[in-house]
Amino acid sequence: MAKKIHFHRAQKGRIRGIALHQRVGNFGGCAIQSLECGFISKEQLESARLSIKRLISKTQKRISVPARIQAKHVLTKKPPETRMGKGKGTKVRAYVAKVQKGKFIFEFAFGKRSPELLKAIQRAQLRLPLKTRITRPQR
Repeated sequence: MAKKIHFHRAQKGRIRGIALHQRVGNFGGCAIQSLECGFISKEQLESARLSIKRLISKTQKRISVPARIQAKHVLTKKPPETRMGKGKGTKVRAYVAKVQKGKFIFEFAFGKRSPELLKAIQRAQLRLPLKTRITRPQR
């Protein structure tokens, strides 16, 4: 948990718009790009990252799968059977990442396009709650 958001309880808000200035190529290979707006929890991000790492590590040792987003927005929930008022609620329900349409979630530096990489990316897409697509850099 980040130090600056430890006691901060932000409003949930709505996510609209398109993520601008997104470019594949910081790491070189393919990327998973979101096709809709929404929240992704830190557990879902970690599950997708581990599923990619498990499949790819069979063929390549020492592979890193960095996420381009971080789950640092706090969602809180008041306890059941609580009267109205008296603050926002201190029970942290989840840490989530706000994702706009067109935002890159993962990017992979993998030498050649291989069937193992595509299989790993498709498996990671199943673990994410948003519609996504596989993006390759234009040559």
